[in-house]
Amino acid sequence: MNDSQEEMEIEGSVLGAMLLESTAVERAIEVLNRRSFFIPHHRSVFQAIIVLYAANKSIDVATVSEELKKAQYNRIKEKEAFLSFLISKAEIEHFDQYAQIISDRALRREVKEVAQGLMEGAEAYQTDIIDCIDWAQQKLWDIAGTGYSESFEAIESLLPETLEQAERGHRRGSPISGIATGFSQLDRLTSGFQSGDLVILAGSPGSGKTALALDLARFVSCEQGTPVAIFSTALSKMQVTQRLLCGEARVDLHKMRTGQLDEEERTHFADAGSRLAQIPILICDNPEVTDLEMKILTRRLEREFKPEMIVVDDLHSVRNHRLPEMQEEGLSQVLSSLKELAKELNVPVLGLFQWDHETDSSPSMIDLRRKGLGIIEKEADLVILLHRNNGLGMRGESEEIAQLIVGKQRNGPVGAIEIRWDPQTVSFREATTDV
Repeated sequence: MNDSQEEMEIEGSVLGAMLLESTAVERAIEVLNRRSFFIPHHRSVFQAIIVLYAANKSIDVATVSEELKKAQYNRIKEKEAFLSFLISKAEIEHFDQYAQIISDRALRREVKEVAQGLMEGAEAYQTDIIDCIDWAQQKLWDIAGTGYSESFEAIESLLPETLEQAERGHRRGSPISGIATGFSQLDRLTSGFQSGDLVILAGSPGSGKTALALDLARFVSCEQGTPVAIFSTALSKMQVTQRLLCGEARVDLHKMRTGQLDEEERTHFADAGSRLAQIPILICDNPEVTDLEMKILTRRLEREFKPEMIVVDDLHSVRNHRLPEMQEEGLSQVLSSLKELAKELNVPVLGLFQWDHETDSSPSMIDLRRKGLGIIEKEADLVILLHRNNGLGMRGESEEIAQLIVGKQRNGPVGAIEIRWDPQTVSFREATTDV
């Protein structure tokens, strides 16, 4: 028996069973779709059965034959005879096994098609090779799921996890349902950074965006024991590592760089290195990284390290692979790409954005809109504005005080908190008093 004859037998058996038993239709829908069938006649019969099933109509030789006529599928001349033939091939006891064989073979055919398309794209020098790679990756992700049930999930199956999440929050006595940031007031306001969210941290040049982002990454990695991926377009890998170490050790960055640490500080520095080394903090310092390259790299990281948070510093330097200039349309594409990445990997993505806030007053979302940056508000799930107000706190103390202004939160309140800036370690600390 050659391959085509075997396909005919196995597919015919599955379709015959679907014509005989409604439960077989329900089981088939879980693993098969129209494209799963190799024989064109079989694709049309399967589609006719699905149409009838969706309309809650009887499925038998007569109804399926009539549905094929309505669809003007005329390649099967003797429709009822052909359907009766399929029924004669039905092997109910082997249905699940045969359905899985059909699904597996369909996947293999689709993978071969992607491989062929990738080869053709690689050989066509007018094709952008990065686009070609992303196309192939996306196609393979799409191929990994078949059937009709993957896009929706009944609330009945979602309720247990939702209720358990609420119960876990009650048991831990904490309002944090996402990833804790290490700043208690911020966590109370946001419940932590949520999986699948795009978080934007915006601030003026020199306000400390990178320092705060690295503080957050360090806390997630060291205190919660989870990997973090950092895309750094401004600082080198070594500079990022130096800042992480000094922040963790609480030692002066300038003294470390100039070799002036005393014995106690050197001990703290070494201990901090040991802590940081235990959990992967993964750093990419490509200054010309594109949104597509970030997708490709993080998908690769997901397979090996499964990072719990991704940091992108900064959005101005990330180029859209089709729009190299960071204009409004390019920014929109980059933000959309990062949002897709957050949802795909189900982790928070923290993106840093630099903008000029020209007054000493606290910034607001209105200021962003006036700068023509409304796209940030539109795409982000959480927008945090960082403001360093020349050493004056919200109560007027003469201190190194900064404000974190939650200007947008899709699923929670907005508000402002204070944190303290430590210029020696180039990091932020928890404020000692609540606002």
